[in-house]
Amino acid sequence: MGKRYGSFFLLCGIVFMSLLSCGNAGSSDPVGLLEADRALLNAAAFGYASGDSAVRVTTDVILPLTGTNGSSISWSSTDPEVQIAGATASFSRPGPQEGDVTVNLTATLTNDTAMTTREIPLILHHLPGWRTVAVTEQRGGNVGCPLPMACNAAGELLLAYNSTSYDSGIFVCALVGDTLNPLGGDVNNLEGATAHDLVLDASGNPVLAFQDWSNDYRAVVYRYSGNAWELVGTAGLSTGQAYFNTLASGNGLLYHSCQDMADGKIWVRPGTGPTGRCSAGRPYRPVMPTG
Repeated sequence: MGKRYGSFFLLCGIVFMSLLSCGNAGSSDPVGLLEADRALLNAAAFGYASGDSAVRVTTDVILPLTGTNGSSISWSSTDPEVQIAGATASFSRPGPQEGDVTVNLTATLTNDTAMTTREIPLILHHLPGWRTVAVTEQRGGNVGCPLPMACNAAGELLLAYNSTSYDSGIFVCALVGDTLNPLGGDVNNLEGATAHDLVLDASGNPVLAFQDWSNDYRAVVYRYSGNAWELVGTAGLSTGQAYFNTLASGNGLLYHSCQDMADGKIWVRPGTGPTGRCSAGRPYRPVMPTG
């Protein structure tokens, strides 16, 4: 009996030691620990200043030097905008004209004799200031003033201008990337137009008011339907020549004002004609609020 019990306990001890040995295999495997740390390492593990993130870096970033499973991490970068000292990454931000810049930080992870790397991108936000986003002579020749602008729901900047090379035809362009693309071609069919203004209506459609040279220089309003420019209301909203045309959108309506050389400034709702004079004389450069 004693021998049998002795053999039984010896066998249990061997099995128990084997189980312990198997259980510790993963925790003592440098390659496994290294790969686990590499998988966990990303830009979310960095320390950012308030308001910063991986896609908008404006100042120093704090980098981890040790992985969750004990791997050592060192950092480097080949990008000239990046300077790394220990756990701190500093940056030379691009100027406003350059726009945002993507840089890459390379992590070198080591665990015992095992080693691997991981590259993590960050976006440096440009320094504040004015920058040129587009330069155009879209139709050639000189570009006439004014140059009213508006932003649509898609975040595109819209710009209206007249071109002297096209008999002062009037155009509205959308800024897409760094290119100004005309919407629907010349609004007034090359008949000549100036003294214009641009707003968005309640549905986000561009609306343009201008002095129509083909209609005794009177005021006219057009709306862009998505495919073409369409007349709003009737042509010739002013009694005489219309200067300093101004538009506003509010309460589901469009409002128009101008300096009417026949007598005074007028306000107009599309399709109904003038609703009343705002002055008895000839006001100079009337201005409409937008809202």
